[in-house]
Amino acid sequence: MPSPSSTPAESRSTDATPRRRAGRPPAAVLDQDRIIAASLKVVGSSGYEGFTMAALARSLNVAPSALYNHVSSKRDVLVLVQDHLTSFVQVAAFNSEPWDRAVRDWALELPGRLFPAHAADSCDRGAPGSRCSEDAGHV
Repeated sequence: MPSPSSTPAESRSTDATPRRRAGRPPAAVLDQDRIIAASLKVVGSSGYEGFTMAALARSLNVAPSALYNHVSSKRDVLVLVQDHLTSFVQVAAFNSEPWDRAVRDWALELPGRLFPAHAADSCDRGAPGSRCSEDAGHV
């Protein structure tokens, strides 16, 4: 017979992050912004291969089923992330520049907006075709 001082909950969880009590929380736990931010962190640390709904749920400290109250699939999460990232890409040149120049500028800017760490690396190396090499007169 187990001792009266030990409870099943104490022996089940040794995680650093305490689990939330079962039942509906008094305030919203998830929203699209939290899901997007956590998705970017999971993909950044584990890559696309490690990005699963279960991994995303763990990073948010919720059950995987809780995610499905906000999105219907992993694909929906990836669409949210894609929309978030592309919102940073400037498209104003399409209103003021000739079409071919606007497309060129947009294409040169896109990788730096989507992958800023890689863009900084290519600037350091002066990679041909990067905006930083264009500024340096390499193009």
